[in-house]
Amino acid sequence: MYDRIRIEGIIIYNEFTTAPTPSMVDRQAYLDKIEEEYYTKIITGELPVSSFDTFTAEWEKAGGADITSEVNEWYKTK
Repeated sequence: MYDRIRIEGIIIYNEFTTAPTPSMVDRQAYLDKIEEEYYTKIITGELPVSSFDTFTAEWEKAGGADITSEVNEWYKTK
């Protein structure tokens, strides 16, 4: 089963293996907090699944887009 998952790319591993980016230092704690809150509320039915789109927009606006950009820049130099 492991070979199938690895070969078919079913799971994508996090390859980010360096110190946190500047945006991670500044914003990661808040991003983790809202992620946990939204996921918990969606799973427990307090929010509809469609709230995931709201979460994504909030996450990106609160620094997630900056982190994604910084990590992608790091990856290009890997």
